[in-house]
Amino acid sequence: FEQVPTWEENVLEVRQETPGDPRVGTEITARRLYGRREATVKGVITEYEPGRSATMAIRGGPVAVSYATYAVSPIDAGRCRVVFSVRGTMRGPFRLLHPVLPFVGRPGVRRNLARLDRRVMADIAPRSDLPTPP
Repeated sequence: FEQVPTWEENVLEVRQETPGDPRVGTEITARRLYGRREATVKGVITEYEPGRSATMAIRGGPVAVSYATYAVSPIDAGRCRVVFSVRGTMRGPFRLLHPVLPFVGRPGVRRNLARLDRRVMADIAPRSDLPTPP
């Protein structure tokens, strides 16, 4: 989790709070920006299939609750596809943004996945703090 800021924009820090390998129930704390405001969010893994997928419930900042899933699907012997999906609700006046959030968020998700792809293509180890290539 600590390497997420190397490829996901607006994430400043992520800490795994639960010791050991990730599993259902593992908790994280993250600092991230929403617009220009920094917020602390808490997450817990709700579904986990090692090497294949993970879903995390996230709460904090303007987010009432969101469920973010990363899934890895093999394409062939040397390639795979990473798919990201998210669903959730915002708090307070941010609820008014629900209809446009998919359109607003999609470009950022694509940039994040492209950064992750660059790390993989550069053969950067998953737990490495090396910067993401441009």
